Amino acid sequence: MQGFLSLKDLECAQAKSGKSDLGSFDLVWKRVLSRLDRLQILFQTWEDLMVWMTASSVIAPQILRKFVVQATIFHLWRQRNNILHNQRLIPPDLIFNMLDRDIRNIINSRRRRKGCEILMQLWLR
Repeated sequence: MQGFLSLKDLECAQAKSGKSDLGSFDLVWKRVLSRLDRLQILFQTWEDLMVWMTASSVIAPQILRKFVVQATIFHLWRQRNNILHNQRLIPPDLIFNMLDRDIRNIINSRRRRKGCEILMQLWLR
């Protein structure tokens, strides 16, 4: 996701590690958005992300968007730290698989709460 999550930090981390994988952030976001949003517009700023996250639709209610944004940012930041501190790249598919597992766990832990009953079906569609 260019221009997002401090691209300069990622570029700096990649320069230090000698590895380059700027597209991995975009690939992860595209996979996430393909489950929630047919438009799949990548965010360029925090404001774009906040507007999308606070919107709601039948396909992707606001609570699901919030869970997904939190988990995605966590995993992308973890990728950034792996590059910066360990000089290790995690493939985008593996990042998405870990992200998917976390989102399923988040949804499963809240499945009996009001408004959360259908979230798993929406995420897995």
